[in-house]
Amino acid sequence: MIGVLLLACGTISAVVNLGILRQSVTAPFAATTLVFNGVLACTVLHEPITRFDVLATILVLLGVCVAMVGVGMAEQQSTASVLADIERLFLHSPFPAVCTGATASALLATTWLIQHHYLQTSALGFCCFAVGAGVLSGFSSLCVKATVEITKGAVESPPSDDLQNPVTYIFVLGIVVCVLAQLKLMSLGLQHFGTLKFVPAYHAFIVLSNLMNGLVFFDEARNYDQHALAVFGVGCGLAIAGVLLLVAKAPHPQDELLMDVFELDDGFERACNPDFVEDREKDDTLKTRGWKRARA
Repeated sequence: MIGVLLLACGTISAVVNLGILRQSVTAPFAATTLVFNGVLACTVLHEPITRFDVLATILVLLGVCVAMVGVGMAEQQSTASVLADIERLFLHSPFPAVCTGATASALLATTWLIQHHYLQTSALGFCCFAVGAGVLSGFSSLCVKATVEITKGAVESPPSDDLQNPVTYIFVLGIVVCVLAQLKLMSLGLQHFGTLKFVPAYHAFIVLSNLMNGLVFFDEARNYDQHALAVFGVGCGLAIAGVLLLVAKAPHPQDELLMDVFELDDGFERACNPDFVEDREKDDTLKTRGWKRARA
């Protein structure tokens, strides 16, 4: 019950933030989730903290601070609040449509390949689940941002009639589709690879997806001059570097899979052959003697 309440509060706060801030601005803050995960893992679960955790935390927090400095240097302009403005932003170039089509096609093709060739525990499966869930999180934030802006325009004075336009409900449908697909890929990633390996990579692509969607669809780069864009980019890069450090720290899924296979094989031989341990020790002794003679 507490988990559901916290999830509801987090969802409400995310919607409010998207209504106040630009989508690209919220991107670095997604990485701070890993910082709180580390703190809770240490204080509640009593997991050990390594120097990689400390360095990654410093990089993430430093990246967020630098990104916020870049946001402060940018020109603050009011965001689009009516459907016509949002449609104009989305259609200002063919790149948003091409980006959406290419992303959807890549996700569908990769998912089909993994399911038909049983590659769920492979490196391709890991990339598909992490990248797919992170990208879909960015697209769900995109639809939420558009819906919030349209709703703000409908209740402000003078009110607009955008809530009667069927295009508005395409964004609402997009929220449902993206969230369900995101939860499906996220659950598969956690099922096959576990929290330690999957969550850092998943959050890395959440940051990238929110950043790219804000810059591509809402054309938020127009508010930045060269200096502000450079500072903001450095901040996002530091945050992503911290996340990637956690990804590098996590054990490779293939290594863990091979260890499980070897352990199962040894257990099977022990059950079938009572002299397995004694034979294995003799083999190791003979190999050691042969190696010493070769050295001599």
